[in-house]
This record gives sequence, C-alpha cells and structure tokens, in this order.
Amino acid sequence: MPHAKHGLRLDLRTLILVLCALTALVMLCASYFASYRVQRQLLIDHSLEANRVYAAKLAAITETFIGNALQQLSFSAGVQGRQLADAQAMQAETDRVLGQSMAFNSTFVLDADGVLLAISPAPLSHLVLNVVGTSAPLALVGCLLLWWLAMTIARPLWQLAAGARSMDHAGTAERLHRVRAWYFEAAELKRALLFGLNLLQERIGRLNRDAQTDPLTGLGNRRSMELSLSLLEAEGRAFAATALDIDHFKRVNDNHGHDVGDQVLRKLAELMRRCCREGDLLCRTGGEEFLMLLPGASLEAAAVVGERLRVTVKDTPLEPVGAVTISLGVARWDGEAGAEPAQALG
Repeated sequence: MPHAKHGLRLDLRTLILVLCALTALVMLCASYFASYRVQRQLLIDHSLEANRVYAAKLAAITETFIGNALQQLSFSAGVQGRQLADAQAMQAETDRVLGQSMAFNSTFVLDADGVLLAISPAPLSHLVLNVVGTSAPLALVGCLLLWWLAMTIARPLWQLAAGARSMDHAGTAERLHRVRAWYFEAAELKRALLFGLNLLQERIGRLNRDAQTDPLTGLGNRRSMELSLSLLEAEGRAFAATALDIDHFKRVNDNHGHDVGDQVLRKLAELMRRCCREGDLLCRTGGEEFLMLLPGASLEAAAVVGERLRVTVKDTPLEPVGAVTISLGVARWDGEAGAEPAQALG
C-alpha cells in the first residue's frame, strides 16, 4: 500500500495562497516596470527636447523668440477673450497656436480662477497608450504562467478522478500508481483510492473463492469442478479422475447423528489432501461423493492414488464410528478434440 512521502509536504491551501501571492507580485511588478519605462522615457525625451530648444533659441534669437511669442499669445488671447463661452472654438484656437509655431511645447488656457479650459496636446491619452503597450506583454506572460500552474495543480486530481470512475476496469491500480501526487491532498486521495481498490479486489477474490468452495470440507464444490473441467478442455490438457463415495454413509448419520457424519466428511477431505499432489483438484460433488482431478496423470497413476487413499481411509479409525470404507473408480480424458471431459467422467 502506498504511503505519502515524509518531510516537506505541500497542501492545497498553501498552494492556492502561494499562487495568489505570486499573481499579486507579478501584476505589481508589471505595473511598476511599465510605469518606470514610460515615465523614464517621457522624462528623458521632454528634458532633452526642452534643453535643446531652449539652448538653440537662447543662443540664436532670444529676443525675437520672446517677442514673437508674446505677439502670438497676445493675438490668441484677444481671440479667446471673445469666445470664452465656446469650448470647441477655444480648443481649436489652442491647437492653432500650438501648430502655428515650434515655440511652444504645449498650449493651454486658464480662467481667472486657475481652472483649465483647454490644452493641446492631450498627454494623458498618450501616456495611457504607452502604459498599455508596455504592460500587455507582461500581463500575457503572467496569465500563461498562472494557467500552467493551475493545470499542474489540477492534473493529479483529474487523473485520480478518472481512476475512481474506472475502479472495476483492469489496469486501474497501475494507472493510479503512475499518478504523480506531488502535494499532500493529492497524495492522500491516491493512498485512499489504492487502499479502496485493494480492499475491493480482496473482497471480490474472497467471494469467488467462497462461491467455489464447499464450506464443510474446504474442498472445491461442483461449480469449482465445472470451471476446472472447462479450463482443462480449453487447454487441451489430459487428466485422470478418481470418483469416490463413502460406503453406508447413511448408516453413520442414522446411528451417530449428522454432526458425526460431518466430522467423517472433514476427515476424509483431510486424507484426500494427504494422498494427492499440490496441483490436483479435490471436489465434493454431493453429500458423501467426492472427485479427484489429476492433471497430466495416467490411468495407472490415478489407480495407484485411489488405492493408496482407499487403504489409508480403511486404516484410519474415526471415533465414535470406527473405520469406514470407500468405493472409487478411475477414468482418463486424453484431451482429444471433439471429446468432452464430462463424457470421460460419465
């Protein structure tokens, strides 16, 4: 019977907690990494561009630049002042000012209270697109990793469930042994299934033995005899048979009772076992009738075994009955096609 391995054992609750923590850590790292990449690039690009534009214009046309800028802003302010109620027009004017000259990185309009009325360009949408573009591959990799971990955890449970559905099929025990139950709950389920399967097979075997065994003598019954004859016929294997019964057994029952008669039957079964080989089949076919099947034995060998048993029974006293005698006969089936073993026994 399999046993769970000792030492470090993982259980399902721990695996799920680790999986959740790993998921949160992966998502947090992905977000930090995406934000870092986007912010870093934005800061670098904006700083370099601002410094370059500032240095070039400061060196070349500082006064002209400032004057032109003020002139443009003054003109735009006059236009904006006439359309404060029209948000669409204000946005169009803000975009026009930005596109008219390279002097401005961005343009925006504030009212007297400092409320932003219009801005160009809109940097938030660009930032969101950069974040999504950077984090999407990381999120995809994280999802694939989580899917693989979930499949790894669930695979032993699926295999054990399949084994539980086919407990009555051949090879189920071998398939259950091959299941890699690498955490505690799966190992315990595997152990319980193997134990239940072994118990089921043991009980089925016991039922089969009981169905083919005479409960009084422990010899095979008529069903066991018929099954053995069928197997010998299917194999084409020759055998000799010795049929016997107890002389005047009814007188034993009438004079001494059925309990004493049962003792006589059990004693005869014991003597039959002593006189036979290990592979011979001994059956009780009726009340005091018995049959000995001797696979591969000749007719002469069966006669010798029968005579030895007859003498042994006659010389063995059975209290309170005394000595009993048996009558017997021998026959042989040669395993020839077309001939049935039952005909030789008849």
